[in-house]
Amino acid sequence: MIPVSAHESDYPYLAVQGACQADKDRPFKAVTWGYVDSSRDIPTIDSLKKALCEDGPSLMAHEEFYFIDNKKFSSNSNVASVTFNLLREMYVSFVGDASAKIAKGSAPQYFRTGLHTAEPPNTIFTASYRKGTFQSHDHHNPVHTAFAMKLPEGTHTIYWKIWLNGYTIELDSGTLTAIAVPCSMGGKLKAESIMQSGIAGTVTEKDQIITTKDQNCDMLITVDRPESTQ
Repeated sequence: MIPVSAHESDYPYLAVQGACQADKDRPFKAVTWGYVDSSRDIPTIDSLKKALCEDGPSLMAHEEFYFIDNKKFSSNSNVASVTFNLLREMYVSFVGDASAKIAKGSAPQYFRTGLHTAEPPNTIFTASYRKGTFQSHDHHNPVHTAFAMKLPEGTHTIYWKIWLNGYTIELDSGTLTAIAVPCSMGGKLKAESIMQSGIAGTVTEKDQIITTKDQNCDMLITVDRPESTQ
């Protein structure tokens, strides 16, 4: 059932008990809803305040660059980073989007790109892992990556990284955007654990996150593992 509401003018405050007026128009519907405390009929004032804060507005942070910034890379590098502060646990979606061309070197050339949360190189989130090819020297190629995850309260920094070797690229304008929504509005609808071919060998395991090694390149990647898998 979706809660609905009528106009305030249709229900002026009279300080008396009254019945619902079925003939009144109810144009407003709730975007989302949930239980404040399912263990009791009437939640406490503190729990109501906490629930209102948790279901507050979405947050957005972004970093952008332009062709005049002359971003050129000839080795594994961070393209951009975005730092944001969460006042509570939220689901956060990240999108990095730009285009680039070969500034020095011959085509074709291959690259990989992805997102990670720490400075050490060669570690990315599996779902953000992308591959691309520059087919010709003057070809502008999309450089794109995206990922979503639940993050705890606190300050976080996400890095957008590109892997390349033996040539130089030049990026045009681009953006790295983080959009956070309350946990009541987001999350995985269905979780499955699927390993791609060429990825094998568990290195570390913590809090249902597995780090594995890509046999095709010098890179470690992380994999979300549902609790039901072994």
